[in-house]
Amino acid sequence: MLSLTDRNLLHKSFRGDIRILVVDDDSLIRRILADMFKTSFVFKAVSSAKEFRASIDSFQPDIVLIDVILPDGNGIELCTWLRSCPEYEQLYILILTSFDDPASIESAYKAGASDYIRKPFIPFEVSSKIFNLSRMINYQNGIVSLYHRQKVSNERLYKLA
Repeated sequence: MLSLTDRNLLHKSFRGDIRILVVDDDSLIRRILADMFKTSFVFKAVSSAKEFRASIDSFQPDIVLIDVILPDGNGIELCTWLRSCPEYEQLYILILTSFDDPASIESAYKAGASDYIRKPFIPFEVSSKIFNLSRMINYQNGIVSLYHRQKVSNERLYKLA
């Protein structure tokens, strides 16, 4: 029997498309990111923590970009919440914020952020990070798919023996 993590990874390996969910209250930032990613990825942007929590389960993102200051919450707290949920342990979380002080950066990484991007950001830097993460996700999905096929083959061989 596959563990919850294996089942989630296997589901993603068969799903195919990399999914990006952005939560930022700045409509310009959401529009810039949408223009950067909507043709290469499945992309969704929301403007509040409430919308983020309401859409994460149905959208099932592989990568999230979270602003720290939201109208109804805090991105660091969202990051901590995500890391406390087993179903999101494989999720790549990028904090996207104007805070550049060492304490803010440290709190983001302590909360479980995979990376930290400062605003105003350089679009090429953000797209490079996202494309690198998408390659890693595709490699991981390929490994999980191979693992599953090997496990099925082993079970068949065991039944034949």
